[in-house]
Amino acid sequence: MKKLLAAGLCLTMCVWAAPLGVAAAARDLDIEHGLASQLKELGLFLGVGEKENGTTDFALERAPNRTEALTMLVRALGKEAPAQESAKTHPFSDVPDWADGYVSYAYTAGLTKGVSEDRFGAADTASAEMYLTFMLRALGYTEGDSGDFSWDAPWTLAEECGILPQRMDRESFLRADVVDVTCAALFADIKGEEITLQEKLISEGAFTAADFTAAFPEDSFPEERGSGQQTPSTGAYEAAVKQVTSTVGYQETQRLEAEVCTVLLYSNTGLPHGNSVSLRLIYKAGAALEEGTVISLPTPDEHGWGITHSDPQAMDLSQDGLTLRYSYHYDEAMINDGQVCHQAGTYQYTADLRTGETALEIIPDEA
Repeated sequence: MKKLLAAGLCLTMCVWAAPLGVAAAARDLDIEHGLASQLKELGLFLGVGEKENGTTDFALERAPNRTEALTMLVRALGKEAPAQESAKTHPFSDVPDWADGYVSYAYTAGLTKGVSEDRFGAADTASAEMYLTFMLRALGYTEGDSGDFSWDAPWTLAEECGILPQRMDRESFLRADVVDVTCAALFADIKGEEITLQEKLISEGAFTAADFTAAFPEDSFPEERGSGQQTPSTGAYEAAVKQVTSTVGYQETQRLEAEVCTVLLYSNTGLPHGNSVSLRLIYKAGAALEEGTVISLPTPDEHGWGITHSDPQAMDLSQDGLTLRYSYHYDEAMINDGQVCHQAGTYQYTADLRTGETALEIIPDEA
């Protein structure tokens, strides 16, 4: 009981005042769910099974191991069929039988190496560095003293190539991040060629140009195009709005227009724990933040899964249009496995639209 009271007191006194980013405790993967579905349309990303509601379980919240990451890379390159037909040619003793073809294909193509002469590190957790290295190799770049980058520091080249989305978590790399990097890489140039990865895949028969356009009407991460890439000078805001609103299961509840950004309140259907409510800021040209920047605003944890199922009871802009206020009220506290999800009382959020920073005040009900 003392621990519970202490947790409640901590929540009451806490002021949440950090812009949302990939380092947040509970990541919002709505965009990645939509992108994963788009990749699936092209056969480039598959799930781990099917959910009870019949939708694909992409397991985006889970970290991939090295074997999974390599398999996803091979699929993203449109080479699953030849990989499945490959005989075992790799020298590693720790690769599961089902993955022999994938590892053999990638090893022969120079896309992967082992952690030692006879170990691939099949069950080791894949890192952001590893998957970026995989993808840079697929784009024709090499690592080493005489190469283009170092395998343990691919960040600069990945950013220049446009395959380092801001949404990607460098520290806690998930299957969701694989989706982000893969989608960004489809629009990246092959080294030394005036052709993108998706154009190369089309020329190799992985899918048709019509199929690709239907699945990806626009670049998923236009703001990431670095030097040597085609960077649109306008339209980033429109592209960001379209990307958010085209998320699978998107159902808009409310839209507010501020001078610096658009505020979108919407729900997503078909998620593992039911519908979830999301609140997004999408920044316009001329704002202090870069045009097309998307920020997710915090909402209370209603069931212990880091998900909110209900809309705010109140949401409005200040008279000058620079502050957004929204609130939730709960008559009773929610406790799940001994953890306080939310308290009884009013959760009053105040968001500074110029910076995207949000403060939280929890106001207990009067006795």
